[in-house]
Amino acid sequence: MTFGERIYVARMSELREMAALMRKAGVKPELECFELGHIETAKKLVSEGTIEGAPLFQLCLSTGNGAPALPIVLQAMRELLPKGAIWGGFGCGEDEMPIFAQTVTMGGHVRVGLEDNIYLRRGVLASKAGLVENAVGIVERMGGRASCDQSGLYPQSRM
Repeated sequence: MTFGERIYVARMSELREMAALMRKAGVKPELECFELGHIETAKKLVSEGTIEGAPLFQLCLSTGNGAPALPIVLQAMRELLPKGAIWGGFGCGEDEMPIFAQTVTMGGHVRVGLEDNIYLRRGVLASKAGLVENAVGIVERMGGRASCDQSGLYPQSRM
């Protein structure tokens, strides 16, 4: 995948080695997917048993280097996930909250944080607490219930 003038390459042998180290350490890997091909690569690792248990996919949109933050893209990425996968999604910058709402509607897990967006709205710098409050408000206005931990993750945002 390209990141501006840089190219990031992860060979299957390296991915298998990283997965083995995580398994040995008792860590469940988060399979970050920035485009459709990443999902296919992760599914291969799951099917060969390199990733054990229900896989955890994070669908990463609008990073500037992969999938754009469009409803049809999030839907396509979700449709490609293996049965039983745990999944979440996020958008960056101005796309953070729209993708947040769409992910909740589609039944995925969500997160917010300053890593993805530093503004509450145009010209207003965010705090972690402000982003979390905004996100909880979205879930509640959509008729859902949010639970979060200190990291800003919403493991049970459900409609």
